[in-house]
Amino acid sequence: GGRRDDRLWKDRSYWRQSVRFWRDLAQALRGHPAIAAYDLLNEPAPEVALGKPSFWKGSYPEWQRSVRGTAGDLNAFHRELVEGVRAVDGRIPLLLETGLYATPW
Repeated sequence: GGRRDDRLWKDRSYWRQSVRFWRDLAQALRGHPAIAAYDLLNEPAPEVALGKPSFWKGSYPEWQRSVRGTAGDLNAFHRELVEGVRAVDGRIPLLLETGLYATPW
């Protein structure tokens, strides 16, 4: 419908679904010669979902501290995804992108 779906950043139950998805996919594709890596979430933007007024201004580290331990904590989300994949495949490279649509800073 042309609208953002930000449930992932507001309710950790969606994290559990994501972990199950990646664990199941990694299990099914483990050792497949055509798989070079898994990009676990392309251009995540929890900042936008949680109303950071302008992601080009202000203290980004301060904002990250403010969401630590919440559903908006991208680092914690990544840890859970990595643990899920590593439970079934310890070899495939994993791509973890930064927040703000993979903004390099």
